[in-house]
Amino acid sequence: MAAVKDFLDSLGKKPIVLSKFISGFVANRLQAALNLEVFFLLDQGYATPEQIDKAVKSGLGLRMPLLGILRKADYTGLELIQQLLTNKTYEPPQGLQRSQTLDELIKMGRTGVMAGKGFFDYGSRPAEALFRERDLKLLTLQKCLR
Repeated sequence: MAAVKDFLDSLGKKPIVLSKFISGFVANRLQAALNLEVFFLLDQGYATPEQIDKAVKSGLGLRMPLLGILRKADYTGLELIQQLLTNKTYEPPQGLQRSQTLDELIKMGRTGVMAGKGFFDYGSRPAEALFRERDLKLLTLQKCLR
């Protein structure tokens, strides 16, 4: 395991070794929980894709690469986080097996960047150009955060 970790470190990756086994990667598990809430908001008509992305990009998304989740909690104050955990006005959505919003988009052939449309319309720009643009922005962000 140490050799694999060292190899990934040499590639500029940031591997973590968990204290005990659980299926899936930490980031993927966190993203899965976030997806449950996102599809609940969409399917129940509380927010549009544009509104959800705006909320993430203008708030949560800015803080995450800078602080992470738990350092952000330190800045919020752990007493407040503790109180928020007992807040019964929020009930996490139960594990969804399907999303009506997702099913409808896929049925229309709107399967994402590779199809030119998903939640958003990417016009006639080739998928390769869109991925390259995204990757360059991510690399620039990583450099800025170092």
